[in-house]
Amino acid sequence: MSQVHSRTFRVDLEVPAAYGARVGNRRVQEQTFRLLAPFADLLDHDSNPNEVCCEWGVERVVGNDVGSDFLNGVAFVVKASRDIQKGSEAIISYGERSDPHFFMYYGFLLKKNPFNRAPLFRKLQKGARWCAQLCGHPQENDEVCARERDATVAETDQDGGDGGVLGIMDGAAKATAREAAALQVGENATVDDRLFRSFHVLSGEVEIAVAAARTRAAEVLSAMNKATANRDERSSGAAALAASFRGRRRALLRGIV
Repeated sequence: MSQVHSRTFRVDLEVPAAYGARVGNRRVQEQTFRLLAPFADLLDHDSNPNEVCCEWGVERVVGNDVGSDFLNGVAFVVKASRDIQKGSEAIISYGERSDPHFFMYYGFLLKKNPFNRAPLFRKLQKGARWCAQLCGHPQENDEVCARERDATVAETDQDGGDGGVLGIMDGAAKATAREAAALQVGENATVDDRLFRSFHVLSGEVEIAVAAARTRAAEVLSAMNKATANRDERSSGAAALAASFRGRRRALLRGIV
């Protein structure tokens, strides 16, 4: 997958109504495409904004309105975003991505990724249910308790997770939406604010919310260790890369525990 995906650029183009996708009864006026742009795909990424010196995008050539062939007249453009010293490398940003995105869709890991994260829960609703059980709420499945959890989730996650439009996204965009919906821990022992706020509301104490986050991180770390206990981490280059990916995820979890 990474061999194909890493050669493409994801763009959103205006689409005539006749070609537009539908979400329910709503007509979508933009559609996502992946473009092959020879030579541009050789540009490297850096997560440090001070190192990025170019930006890319698509532009419609003047005089080419959107017609029946809506791809006609579209130009792929790479521009310098600042002065570039002669002989220096032209660098772009692939986005503020976590390790899973680079690992799956580009086939590499950054030496240092300030945006790396590890999921504790895939959805806030699951996190709220887990916290209620941990705190020993009586009759956890009672309708009143369920309404309390739902209200907490609605107040904490007003964006509604993936927004319900995964059906019209490509694979990478779906993965990005799912990652955004997940409750995660990051570099420097940071915890997703939505998760911490929901734990705080459900437990009633900041200290309990902190302890709950640490308990969950320990659970996820233990499950990872059990799942990979018998794997050969050195059998190939791909296996070594996967082992590095798992090691970095464990490090994030240990930072919370």
